[in-house]
Amino acid sequence: MRRPLFASLFALVCLLAVGASTAKADPPADLSGRWHGTWVSCKDGHSGCLNASFCKKCDNCYQVRFTGTFFAVLPFCFTVDMQVTGQTADGKLILSGSHNLPLFGTYTFNAIAGNCDFTATYTSCDDNGRFTLCR
Repeated sequence: MRRPLFASLFALVCLLAVGASTAKADPPADLSGRWHGTWVSCKDGHSGCLNASFCKKCDNCYQVRFTGTFFAVLPFCFTVDMQVTGQTADGKLILSGSHNLPLFGTYTFNAIAGNCDFTATYTSCDDNGRFTLCR
């Protein structure tokens, strides 16, 4: 009587182990492509339209070209290499990067991004704010 019980328990443990080993985490997001959204300064409330083009340089780096407007009419454009520094359990990427903007100083970016959403905070010596993008 013990043998069938032991065999059943052993089979159940084997099935659970196989099921656990084949369970896959969500694949990491691929941010390549065009995005659109807004930016806002938390310091003074200025805001505007924002577009971005993500180009994957390697598994751990995206080159991101941001374009947008300031005061609704003044265009800006800059490119940032954003390093993938981690990944959340649901496959979102954690990124960071920085860029020196002439006359405005160095801006540092930290972001979390999924396949359809990108939220970044930025800081500089004179400003801080948020970028919110989607596709």
